Amino acid sequence: MTSQRHSVLIVEDERIVAKDVQQTLADLGYDAFDIASSADEALSKATLRRPDVVLMDIRIAGTLDGIDAAEVLRRRFGVPVVYLTAHTDEATLERAKKTEPYGFLVKPLKVAELRSALEIALYKHAAEHRAQAVPTSVAMPSPVERGARRAVVVVADDHTIVREGLVSLLAEHFDVLAVGDGQELLNAAQKHRPDVIVTDISMPGLSGLEVLARLKADRLDAKVIILTMHNDADLAARAMRAGASGFLIKHSAGEELVNAIHQVLLGHTYMTPALTRGVMERLAAPAGGDEPQLTTRQEEVLRLIVEGRRMKEIAVALDLSTRTVESHKYELMRVLNVQSTAELVRFAIARRLVGE
Repeated sequence: MTSQRHSVLIVEDERIVAKDVQQTLADLGYDAFDIASSADEALSKATLRRPDVVLMDIRIAGTLDGIDAAEVLRRRFGVPVVYLTAHTDEATLERAKKTEPYGFLVKPLKVAELRSALEIALYKHAAEHRAQAVPTSVAMPSPVERGARRAVVVVADDHTIVREGLVSLLAEHFDVLAVGDGQELLNAAQKHRPDVIVTDISMPGLSGLEVLARLKADRLDAKVIILTMHNDADLAARAMRAGASGFLIKHSAGEELVNAIHQVLLGHTYMTPALTRGVMERLAAPAGGDEPQLTTRQEEVLRLIVEGRRMKEIAVALDLSTRTVESHKYELMRVLNVQSTAELVRFAIARRLVGE
């Protein structure tokens, strides 16, 4: 699904925030046609021009708040609403969920999460319309009645908003489980034996690639699709060499992700089209080359260094002594031929040695 030409109404009473979101949406190819600062203004502008999606701040000034406005928009126009929120209480969030939103975004917004939330909302809304278009006189058989089992998919991402959006997107087609880090993913894979795993690369604990390696070592035959923010052919080639069955960019999540899962279930591999040529060129080259080969422990230490952790913090996180962590660091510097921690971090990020 493309973001081109989809219209967005922004409901946000902080003008600077609203204008920044409007510019970001324009850069992403959306028609962010207007801004409303109150519920009454939002309803008026949605009446004049029905938007494809509404970005709604939960806390806006006026008699009605964002949740009240979202309920009216859903009932009157059926327009999908994605909530914007900073820090709010649990009761307010529960009240917001009752309006059946198509997603939540936490301020300050991250561009990748904004794009993913909108793509998922638009795809889900379109899918619901297609389902409603099926004649009511035609009884659609359930998967059991058709003699087919719904595939089990495990989704792994440490961002709650992205994770919940993916579950909402995929639940129409598959039985979906969601986890928030690499170790939870490994545990879920061993316990539930899913057909497909959709995983981010960079997560707390084990990375997506480390989980992939362990699955292969344990002979678990789940198909693995990497879903990442990075449009990077080198990273994609590395994932495919490690045994991944698919590689997608996060902002493509939607119809492309559903199609990718169906493709890998059929035994095919799926590569997002923008990277196909670059990945094929890299896969055709001899494996290894000049890329440094790091051990799992070295990758763990390097990832924490890149995150800005101190040696003592890394030691606690990995249950090692500080001296052992320092030894790993100096060995990394030797292997990567760098002279300082700053060079080590820059090298690791440039070469994607620790994923995202």
